[in-house]
Amino acid sequence: RMRTLITLLFLLVISTLSAQVTDILTDLSSPLGLAIDGETLYYSEGGFDGDRISSINLNDVNPVPELVAMADGPNGLLLLDQYLYFTDDAPSLQRLDLSVPGASPELLSTDFAGIPFALVSYNSEIYISVTNASQIVKIDPNATIPSVELVIASVNLPFGLAILGDDLYFTQQSTDLVSRISLTEPDPEPENIVSILELPGGLTFIGNTLYCSSGSEPVEGKVHRINLDQIPATVEELANDLVTPRLLINDGQDLFFAQVSNGKISRLGLSLSWASLPPVCENTMPMNLGGANPTGGVYSGPGVTDNGD
Repeated sequence: RMRTLITLLFLLVISTLSAQVTDILTDLSSPLGLAIDGETLYYSEGGFDGDRISSINLNDVNPVPELVAMADGPNGLLLLDQYLYFTDDAPSLQRLDLSVPGASPELLSTDFAGIPFALVSYNSEIYISVTNASQIVKIDPNATIPSVELVIASVNLPFGLAILGDDLYFTQQSTDLVSRISLTEPDPEPENIVSILELPGGLTFIGNTLYCSSGSEPVEGKVHRINLDQIPATVEELANDLVTPRLLINDGQDLFFAQVSNGKISRLGLSLSWASLPPVCENTMPMNLGGANPTGGVYSGPGVTDNGD
């Protein structure tokens, strides 16, 4: 029975891990950008039946989307102060004042060399990946006339962005790299952090831990955790069998991402721990399988009964 117990515990852990990804919305039109404010999740749809930004309440069992704004192929989203910023295929950067019911989007800039995608904020400025122009740029949205300023060029299809301290992390899709630059340097040079992910996409930080999506059809989609405390950084796969997972966000506990090609928005739970698993053997630590120890040729110990079988 001890062998059966070990097998059941192993299957329980594998089942719990594979059950972490849950779909929140389906049948969307090429969802891409996400932003979260408390229990409100904002998302963009840029497909043939999309061209809109919507929101849902994550507390609802069967959430009903609410239209926020129409847009021309909306991409990345960013919440900053009372504004929801978004990039689109126009190409442009716009913002919507969420404190004003029924407000129309305000155009900030169309001065992009390509299509802008991901957005992050640092020191009240917005950094944007311009993927097909191989650029990362920035803009001060509060300037009288906001202007686009080049941060770094000649990077290889930059897509996902994330900030940690004074460093900007970004993915380079055509070279399978996760890299970073220091935003305190006038002419930053990229430092490559990870080079083993195939088509890395979105990035997000929870504390000092970096999470990254990867893959685009036909390459299998995955989500990874990157430990930056290790040198070199180590990568742990958290989820697979996804379909083009793109930009990532988090609520401090779980990850949210859009699966572009199959029209889904999904959640990846990160709260799994040994303590959260149902008890298999009571009064024991989970790593010692019931505290069983060999005594007299049979197993006995806390949580093991029936003469140790």
